[in-house]
Amino acid sequence: IHSTPDQKQKRSGIAYPTAKLGLWAGGNMSNMKSALSFRRVSPTKKKINAAIKKGVTLFNNGRHDECLDVYLQTAKEVQPDVRESYLNYAIIDAEELRAAGKHKDGAWVMRDAFNEILEPSSKPEATTANMLHEDDSGWQDEREAPQDDDEMGRALSDVVEILRASIDLKTHNYIGKSHDECFRGSEAVDLLTSLHLSPSRIHATDKLALLWRGEFIVSVSHKSERSFHDGARLYRFASRAELQSSHDRFAALENAKKEGTEENCLLSTLNAALDKSTKPTGLDGKRPFNSVLVKNPSKYLSQLSLDVQSKEQEEGREIADFCTEVEPLIEVSDRKYHLKTYEKCFVGSEAVSKILEAKVVSSREEAVSKMTELVEAGLVYHVLEEHHFKDGPLFYKFSSTKELKKSIDAIANIHLSLSGDCAKYMALITRYHHLTCNLNITSILNDFYGCEDDSGWDISDLDNWRNNMKRWGFGRRTDQDDSMVDRLSPLLLNVDPDTWDVSGDPEWESPFGILAQIAIFDQVSRSAFRGTPDAFKWDELAKRATKVAIKKGYFESAYKSSLNRFVILLPLEHSESWEDQKLGVSLLLGMLSEIAVLDEGLSDYEIVKRLEFSKRLSVAFLEHAQVIAKFRRYPHRNRALGRTTSLEERIWLASDLVPRWAKSQNPQGEEGKKVIKGPTIPLKRLTRR
Repeated sequence: IHSTPDQKQKRSGIAYPTAKLGLWAGGNMSNMKSALSFRRVSPTKKKINAAIKKGVTLFNNGRHDECLDVYLQTAKEVQPDVRESYLNYAIIDAEELRAAGKHKDGAWVMRDAFNEILEPSSKPEATTANMLHEDDSGWQDEREAPQDDDEMGRALSDVVEILRASIDLKTHNYIGKSHDECFRGSEAVDLLTSLHLSPSRIHATDKLALLWRGEFIVSVSHKSERSFHDGARLYRFASRAELQSSHDRFAALENAKKEGTEENCLLSTLNAALDKSTKPTGLDGKRPFNSVLVKNPSKYLSQLSLDVQSKEQEEGREIADFCTEVEPLIEVSDRKYHLKTYEKCFVGSEAVSKILEAKVVSSREEAVSKMTELVEAGLVYHVLEEHHFKDGPLFYKFSSTKELKKSIDAIANIHLSLSGDCAKYMALITRYHHLTCNLNITSILNDFYGCEDDSGWDISDLDNWRNNMKRWGFGRRTDQDDSMVDRLSPLLLNVDPDTWDVSGDPEWESPFGILAQIAIFDQVSRSAFRGTPDAFKWDELAKRATKVAIKKGYFESAYKSSLNRFVILLPLEHSESWEDQKLGVSLLLGMLSEIAVLDEGLSDYEIVKRLEFSKRLSVAFLEHAQVIAKFRRYPHRNRALGRTTSLEERIWLASDLVPRWAKSQNPQGEEGKKVIKGPTIPLKRLTRR
């Protein structure tokens, strides 16, 4: 968002309501004051202010290319009057980004250059001393600033280690040239801010610039640049030989012998990095060292020690407990600011009020202090990662399990030498445990089958089949057990489909573990997030569970109830793969050929009902397969998934050939009323002629 109340927070976009401050979109207070003092404003600054005012409207409406054109045109007009060379570099970078189709990044490059011209930064160059000791820096979220250059060096070395462990090195193309094993500057900045190792992108860039000056990071795309850039420029990590060379160069400098100088701190950092690189997981391989890649959530929790052994760990647990206590009190929803929607966030001042109303704290000051601890620990963060917690109109989010796991992975192997590190680590793992501890097979299946223990999970009674299918939403929508969906759906939000992997887990890959996965990933998801992309977000996990069950022979012999065998096949029925459909149809028809004609010990009524169920199941399954065979996807999902609907699909969706199940994901309630419904095309009658 190109709207900022001050230069230091230029990318927050939601810091203060502009109506209250009297700011135009894209301006800042100092710019406004200077604009009102016409005698003090140069023609160059007037042109830049006019360009920003025009460009902001275009940018915030998504017209990034037009915004970039406005900025570049103005930059070239004022270029002869601007002495600073960074405007020339900004123009070159922006034009390169425009040629690469990255108009948004190019607009930001020019906007940053304009901001620097309008209000030159008054802060000194980002050195180790002033960065690590400034009050709001939050280096690794330590509670106490490092006391000497050696300690600063170790902290800086930890940051390098985290960067190496977390950034995936790839081959990037930049202005027609390919570069291997490198990363974009913005990726490193994103990482430091997302892990809450820097309170803002500006501060993260300063830290990375310090590492660049220490030659831990090497320029790839712009070898003659003078500092690190937050943007599309490419960088790589220095090899051990390069670090040794840098160490020797710094050791020969006179300033490197003086405590408190940047050179002395960087020399300490190089010493720490080289010392770590002598270990087996050092700098000699392509893959960064100390990468903690834990995929299995149930196994992962067993590796996280929640035993409190120190005062700092107890402090961390208390922080996590407070987060879990106040989360239900705070209203989390999608919120808009300047035409942009921020999903699942809350307002800082509203959170403080809710916590105070619930008497969790005794004053607003105490509430702010407690929420600040959550931000420092990485359990809560500003939506654009530009602010610490404030009792004001700023948007914040609770860290998801994916974000928590990323933070834990990144710091798991570094030296937790500072008390703040220990407290933060305990807060992270305790909070992760809080969010995932209810993700267990017993609670899922008891809710799914509406029973109190495992005796109700595999009942072959016909009434059990009928009642459960109603509860799961196979019949009328009003028969669905919404309370079951409400209880189980929050568990889904704590499962990241990209990282969940229970391969080889004896519990989750047991017959009932498979059923539990399918229950929440295939059935609960469709009911809880009806009409949204999240309804299909976990489909791949459900399909994987089904194929494990088939491979292990569970489908043929593990269950007494044919209902459970049918549940195993549901992810195949919902798949948009024709191969999955063929497999599902063959297994279903084989199963029905066995059970449909069973009559031993059954009354005539039960035999008839069994045949009726078999007919309905086979018809629905074959209808799904027919749609996939024709369209190779489900057209009724196009709206939710943002896909373009073809003419043939439009005709089919508007016809009387659409089965009832294909309408299950239509918008409901108020959203459903907004959908314009045209006349039904009578394709059944037309195709019979």
